[in-house]
Amino acid sequence: MATFPTLTPSSRTFTPGLHPHSEIPTLSGLQIRVRTSNVLLEQRLRLTFVGLTESEMLGIRSHYIGQQGRFLSFAIPSSLLSGMTTPANFTPTGYSWIYAGPPQVEDIPCAQRYNVSIELVTIPPEGANVNGAEFTVSIALAAGIASIPGNATGADLTVTASIVGGVVADNSSAGFDLTVSISFGDQADYYLDWVIQTYGFEADIYPSWWAS
Repeated sequence: MATFPTLTPSSRTFTPGLHPHSEIPTLSGLQIRVRTSNVLLEQRLRLTFVGLTESEMLGIRSHYIGQQGRFLSFAIPSSLLSGMTTPANFTPTGYSWIYAGPPQVEDIPCAQRYNVSIELVTIPPEGANVNGAEFTVSIALAAGIASIPGNATGADLTVTASIVGGVVADNSSAGFDLTVSISFGDQADYYLDWVIQTYGFEADIYPSWWAS
């Protein structure tokens, strides 16, 4: 997790976030509101830097590119909140930040200085950065005829999943291994399908077998 450059902003604008919820109107005109998460989302911090040197301006640009725009989250240095008596109120425990959009750079040619404006958005602790996954499925059938009782020795199915190293809630994830063993009975045709269930930031992927 790359920390934002240590700079002191000329101005700050903080916008508190919202708890995600759904609003459901009823036929009687009343409204039902259902909260769908216990985390606070979309807290925003708008920062303006006035009179930066070219090196300082390029430091912000390089950080934005290094974070792949809005993809990777990062921590912010205490200098961004300097002068506040209770900066913890603006940086909830466990939360990190992403860019709301690309930095805006104003060039001042006569002074060889730059004014830069950025806007950051909080990411809750449950958020994760996953670079991708690779799945290998290998099936081996033992010799024999599955339709004749006594000769069907079954099949072995091994599913191996590996996750590219990344950051998941500030912890390094080395990946996981999953092994599934399946045995076949006699005199049946078998079919395979994959089932994916998602739960917010998590997903379960598993094979579904059935016989005719």
